[in-house]
Amino acid sequence: MDEDHHYDLALQKDSSGTHVLLRLCIGNIKSVEANITIHTDSYVTLYVVAQKQNYEFFLKENDHLVSLGFGLTRYLSSEVCGGFTGVMMGLYAHCLDEKNEAVFKNFKCQYKQDC
Repeated sequence: MDEDHHYDLALQKDSSGTHVLLRLCIGNIKSVEANITIHTDSYVTLYVVAQKQNYEFFLKENDHLVSLGFGLTRYLSSEVCGGFTGVMMGLYAHCLDEKNEAVFKNFKCQYKQDC
């Protein structure tokens, strides 16, 4: 939605290791719903499953699927925030020391219609 209303499914690297985070930002409420340390030598896949009432977030590491949590769709819509009638998904990278590089590979977006 905007800088005050968004959900983040993120990879974060710090001195304690590499983590997958699910962060929900709704107005002035910011909450980290999941913070899972992953092995740096493994291949991970991040999933977002969008349904009418919520978005559910998953991590797949070494064929093991883990639910990280969910966020309600209404907090990212005009129902609560106002002025927005669609959904935007984006990839981004951020580095404070500018020594790292992010490479996004095999991004895939699949739409399945609910029956």
